[in-house]
Amino acid sequence: ATSQPSAPSAKELPRFFFPGEGGRGRGRALLHDTLDQRSSEIQAQFKEYPQGMSHENFVAVTKDLCNLPSFFSTPLHQRVRLLWLEKLKKEEGEKKDKELKMNEAALKQQRDALLSEDGLVTEEMFRCFWALEIAPYDRWDRFFRLIKRPERRFIFPSDFDPFLRELLKYHPGLEFLESAPEFQDKYMRTVTARIFYSSDTSQRWRLSARDVRRSKPGLLDAFDAVDENDDINTVHQFFSYEHFYVLYCKFWELDTDRDFLLSRDDLLRYGGHALTRHT
Repeated sequence: ATSQPSAPSAKELPRFFFPGEGGRGRGRALLHDTLDQRSSEIQAQFKEYPQGMSHENFVAVTKDLCNLPSFFSTPLHQRVRLLWLEKLKKEEGEKKDKELKMNEAALKQQRDALLSEDGLVTEEMFRCFWALEIAPYDRWDRFFRLIKRPERRFIFPSDFDPFLRELLKYHPGLEFLESAPEFQDKYMRTVTARIFYSSDTSQRWRLSARDVRRSKPGLLDAFDAVDENDDINTVHQFFSYEHFYVLYCKFWELDTDRDFLLSRDDLLRYGGHALTRHT
């Protein structure tokens, strides 16, 4: 009698399910971005900064290591520090009361230093962030998780503000707005509104991880494009200043009472009174 082939063991079966994955490989951690594989690069970046890296020196880490737009540097630097602070808080809670009282002053000083504008990111802090927020995710999820607040499940409009402020601060195509803060704010509001108009499938002014991944035009691609192009008007998705100015002028034309709100009567003047009250 011929022998029957034995069933494959669990070790021989290829893995086919990955928790958190959106299907067809979406959301799967990038195999080349494990902490072990990128360890030497991380060490090289921090070699010149044994005491820690300031946000001014963090751009190479942001762009070359994390593969994120360069103007994400300061918000990313802050997020690394906040994650480390959460780690410290957890460790504090696990200590005995006596030990906690003995170290209370030192811990408060450490917290204050972490939260200050001049706070530093050490190699140890960044490795902790990489293990928790970079290695387990693909680019879309990293982007989503960095923009949303840690305690939330969605991106809300104000979550884009820190990133757009950095864009306004450093992008050469927006340098002329430096002396016009009122227009900076209007530009930010317009970019955010355009993002949500295109990507907010639920029309509830919040973006899920799925919205970010499936956005058309691609949200992540647009952020990459504006980071790579000195002429911001060539980035037609969301960021073009010329597009903003056309929208602003049309709004200004309709908003005759200058209250920065459009009433129903204001809207009826759109397109040479093309709309009616029954439209």
